[in-house]
Amino acid sequence: MLVACILASLSGVSAQEKIPNPDDVVGFHPQLRSVLFDAEWALFMGGISGSVDIDLIRLPSSLHSSFGVRFGVDRYFSGSVGGATAGSPFTDYNILVRHTASGSLLRLDIYLGYSYHTTSYPTYVPSKGGAKFGVEIRWKLVEHIFSLLAKLSRPAGVGGSIGWDR
Repeated sequence: MLVACILASLSGVSAQEKIPNPDDVVGFHPQLRSVLFDAEWALFMGGISGSVDIDLIRLPSSLHSSFGVRFGVDRYFSGSVGGATAGSPFTDYNILVRHTASGSLLRLDIYLGYSYHTTSYPTYVPSKGGAKFGVEIRWKLVEHIFSLLAKLSRPAGVGGSIGWDR
């Protein structure tokens, strides 16, 4: 009887190992990743941003890695010791392709795409579209809600991020 119970439990374990975990399957799995609002600042530059990230392809990884899209708006000012940069403040409307890797404490985003860059003084500095590239690292202080942010993009700087992050 004891041998039969042990064999039954072992066969149950091997059957469970054969069932694939949905997080380990590469494939098209569209879902909302995050809705975030950021504020960042650096020397003579500061800004606020809002973005919505949608995962399209999930990769098998312990880092919850995925490819997706980001739709966002950035509003920022830029200047120098002499005052504001011509055309500042600026607004960028973004459609970006991104790769995200996220663990329990950190989230890394690398993105590239199209940004329509507008200025406050189009007479002096015309609005135009162009490529945008960026890297963001978020240190999760309150899981799924608040994180510290280091951003290398336009706008660049350090700051905070609040919102919902899966």
